[in-house]
Amino acid sequence: MKVAIYSFSSCEGCRYTIVNELDKVLETLEKLGVEIVREPLLGLGEEPANYDIAIIEGALTSEEDVNKVKEIRRKCKYLIALGSCAALGGIVAFMYKHKGEVTRFDKKYIFGEPLHKFVKVDAVVKGCPIKVGEFLTIIEFLAKGLPVEELERRFQYIKVSEKVIDDGLLKLDTGKCVVCGRCVEICSLLGINALDYGFRGSSIIVTTPFFKKFAEVGCIHCGLCAGYCPVAAVTYRDDISRALELIKSGDVSILIDGWALKGLAEALEVDAGKVIASLKLLGAKEVKLWDPLEGVEKVSEPAIVPVSSAESEYVRKFYPELSKYLTEYPRPAIGDKTLVITSCAARKKDLDLVLTAQETLKILESLIGREQIANVEAEEVPQLSGRASEKVKVLQGPDEVRRGLEEFKDNPRNILVLQLCFGGCNYGSGQPYRLLDKTTYIH
Repeated sequence: MKVAIYSFSSCEGCRYTIVNELDKVLETLEKLGVEIVREPLLGLGEEPANYDIAIIEGALTSEEDVNKVKEIRRKCKYLIALGSCAALGGIVAFMYKHKGEVTRFDKKYIFGEPLHKFVKVDAVVKGCPIKVGEFLTIIEFLAKGLPVEELERRFQYIKVSEKVIDDGLLKLDTGKCVVCGRCVEICSLLGINALDYGFRGSSIIVTTPFFKKFAEVGCIHCGLCAGYCPVAAVTYRDDISRALELIKSGDVSILIDGWALKGLAEALEVDAGKVIASLKLLGAKEVKLWDPLEGVEKVSEPAIVPVSSAESEYVRKFYPELSKYLTEYPRPAIGDKTLVITSCAARKKDLDLVLTAQETLKILESLIGREQIANVEAEEVPQLSGRASEKVKVLQGPDEVRRGLEEFKDNPRNILVLQLCFGGCNYGSGQPYRLLDKTTYIH
């Protein structure tokens, strides 16, 4: 059985996901007797004379695209839509709001549509990007001659009326959602399930149960759904305007946690000292480093130390019998002229005004610019005190947190520090988006 892979309007992330696990893919295909005869990323760019399965990534944006897809459909036995762009139109589908502006610059691009609007789609591999395991499962079904109609078709998507769910801390705008499934998957991995798919079939969307506000459906406001959303369909409260007003008023001190400082330095590709200097260029009187875990080794054991309100709510929700061991989660001592910058979007619940590292990155890039940041003279970076103690156990990610709490339940000892975010606070929900790659929570 021969497979040809094509790409239209997309970032090609789904195809690169396959290439990144090429050894696994080729091993599986060889066992199934399947051969890839076209995939430009593998140097197979020529048009094959024949093939059985066509795999198409990307949305269609022109009549030329439509004609090509129809030609592909005529040549193949099965056609698979690869990823959200091919299945739903993806980000390109947002063009329906700006069609006039787009066609004014290039009349070739007249729409942004999924494949099924023009040809029959036999199977869909969902995701943004896809999961290689699901992709291989579908190929296996086809190679073994299993009925296509029973396959992972998932849905035939159409645009539905836009719904907005906003509780002041988290906001979901279904009009922006491409149904990539990241937020649903993350919420499920945490065991919260505040987000899921609604209206199965042609009107599928991501929503909370019965469109209720996040706080009413068991959400712990960790903010990870917003942190990993690739199209800002889920967002947390935006404090940028109020933060700039505060800085403009003068005499403002910035308190930044070490994780946020590290995240900003990585996102801007500069030393941490240049980040501190750049924050002062915004108008801050001083920049201080805040360690949320300072003094944790002095806590009386046994104890459970939540890094934020999200971890505290998590324990009360799933391990109420351990609530008696919970300490207060750390909060910075601040005044009216203090601006906090953090890697944790959950602190939006604790503080009336707080910037995440992602929001801070937006400010620095727009008001100062990467070139000036790269050339600014670096400031000295304050050093945090060490916390070397065998009795302090830092648990990172939901799996590690669950295992640690289960063990603690049977044998309460030591000091457990809970960091629910995948990879810990270094990859907190408020970190720059470019740090929060999907592989972080998958691995």
